[in-house]
Amino acid sequence: TPEAVRRGWGFLRAFLLARRVTGREGWAFWYDRILAGSALIDRNYGVTSEPAPRCSSEAMDGPKHFFISHSTKDGLQQAKGVVNELERTGEICWYAPRNVREAEAFPGQIVDAIENCALFVLILTPGAALSLDVLQEVIIAHSEKRVIAPVIVEATEAGRHLRYYLSARQKILWSDPSTMALTLKKVRDAQG
Repeated sequence: TPEAVRRGWGFLRAFLLARRVTGREGWAFWYDRILAGSALIDRNYGVTSEPAPRCSSEAMDGPKHFFISHSTKDGLQQAKGVVNELERTGEICWYAPRNVREAEAFPGQIVDAIENCALFVLILTPGAALSLDVLQEVIIAHSEKRVIAPVIVEATEAGRHLRYYLSARQKILWSDPSTMALTLKKVRDAQG
């Protein structure tokens, strides 16, 4: 499990660091520091002991889910908020890193999820505007003729590459997760 791997790596790293450290700070000091860092990683990247709900594109009967594209640097909070609201009402959502299955290459999973989504939601934050991964996801959604719904956070301007794909699209201004979920469902339903 990822938890066991992370803890194993933390122990090994602490051991190796402690062997190089001289003075009064022994291995326990460094082990505690590394575990504290792991807890910070858990909080920032959503690692929990509970399994995340999974969205299997292969099991779907046509496009049904919302694909949420975001930057993990500054858009994860908005993405999680929208996903929580949509899933609370019975909708299916896919976003990385939550829905990425372990032991499989993630790029193929992302492509499958985009190809099979009913609505591609772009949470456009300053980090997303500069992200090459977000740009790649938008390009794939565009080439697959998926409906792209850009949600603009903090009056973020799309970079010149993203502007090419977003210029003719209706933009949605971020307000709060529940309003965004309702708006996104309306956009999806309007597509037929």
